[in-house]
Amino acid sequence: MRGKRAAAALVLALVTATLSGQKAEAKLTPRVVIAHIDSGINPYHEVFRDRSPLAYVHPSKYIPGYPRDAQALRLSLNAPTWQAAFRKDRKIWDRLLAQWEKGELGGRVFWIPGTKIIAATRMSEGGVSCPASEDVNPPTVVAVGIACTDYPILDEQGHGTMTASRMGGIGTSLCPECRIVSIEGLGSESTKWAADQGWIDVQTNSWGSVAPHPAFWVADEAVGGTFVKDIEESARKHLVYFASGNGAGFFLGWTPWPSETAPTLVEGTLWVGAHDNGHVAHWSGTPAHVVADGFRGLTAGKHSMKGLETNGYVCCSSASSPYAASEGAAILLEARRLLGDGRVGFRSGIAARGRRPAGVRSGPLVDGKLTLEELKTLVKHTAQARPQEGKHDGAAHWASGPSAPAVLPYGPGDNAFCEGCWTLPVAWTDVPEEFPAHLFIGYGGANEFSLDLARRVLRGKASAPDRSDVDAFFEDEAALRELIQHPVRP
Repeated sequence: MRGKRAAAALVLALVTATLSGQKAEAKLTPRVVIAHIDSGINPYHEVFRDRSPLAYVHPSKYIPGYPRDAQALRLSLNAPTWQAAFRKDRKIWDRLLAQWEKGELGGRVFWIPGTKIIAATRMSEGGVSCPASEDVNPPTVVAVGIACTDYPILDEQGHGTMTASRMGGIGTSLCPECRIVSIEGLGSESTKWAADQGWIDVQTNSWGSVAPHPAFWVADEAVGGTFVKDIEESARKHLVYFASGNGAGFFLGWTPWPSETAPTLVEGTLWVGAHDNGHVAHWSGTPAHVVADGFRGLTAGKHSMKGLETNGYVCCSSASSPYAASEGAAILLEARRLLGDGRVGFRSGIAARGRRPAGVRSGPLVDGKLTLEELKTLVKHTAQARPQEGKHDGAAHWASGPSAPAVLPYGPGDNAFCEGCWTLPVAWTDVPEEFPAHLFIGYGGANEFSLDLARRVLRGKASAPDRSDVDAFFEDEAALRELIQHPVRP
């Protein structure tokens, strides 16, 4: 009996030590939390799975400041198909819908065990698109007004699942280690909510507005509105990305609307445009700070468990912004790892703080910290001046011909994956250096190549390129934008 007790005590001690070690490791392990503001998410897809020991640990145990009252949505992740999983979990989704209709759900946070989705919430309805409209031609036509149930958190359109997979999906993003937050419902309220949490590091927005910036600014000043102010304030709190070619004014890329007139593209936010597998592509909304590939085919499906597919409703800068955000998040994660900073969020403008890494004699980490402004500058200055095709850019572009959906080009150079957009069979890498590419693509591409350079800069192994010409361009642009965005001064 005494031997059994001793053995039991030894097992208990080992378990306690293991759990204590895991708890300490959870506190010390550097992490980054990234959020998208969109139409919801398909939480069943494999690109969002978490195989780590934290998969079933309440996020408040390892994310400082995370709400302790966040409830778990225990979903049927091992079902053979999305449809089977939805049938098994129908009561969960029906309950959330009933709570939303009663006004009891808005802003409540849920987490999904077994996935990297540590938070999901609904701020407003995310919009729906029925299955019958998915294969329409042209593919960018969005079905509205059809009787579809818009379940809270669950993505019934596909746009949100696309942005989520591009910003933090496994095999579809540059930050597969990132913890994911899904915020359903577009608008500055969602932008501000994400920034106010304190435990969210990066947010990406692939939505625009129906009115130009001057209209919003005048309205805000006249009636005490906060649309523009919310976005400006959010950009001062953490890293905020916005697609530069979205909105009713330039819907589907048809009507050019420069960034200076977009109320979402204000000082402090990072604006993202699109290229096409490293080829010269047009989209509304120039100029942009950085660009990323706008191919919509590399995305998790809204009603699938595995595989990647084309989404008929999204492309261009909608796909570019979350991918660029994944690069920025990965840069931040590298800085926290080098500094040994296990905290999340930005504290008084500081993104990461710790001991100066051994051997680092240059770069932004020599003082043992990385500020929000230093992070933005690093993202911009390490962007690839002539973006090339990357590992996540997909196999189809205009120069190689369309694949899926099988539609004919609408005109010379037309991009079958972006109606109204066009792509030249000219690679940016073939454009002469003396050509002022920054007029069209800002600092350049946010991709695995720029991420590699940024990491080397953080380690003191490389210097950030001289981008003073682009800096000067955007300084002049800021003066012009101020006149356009704020035409009436109090």
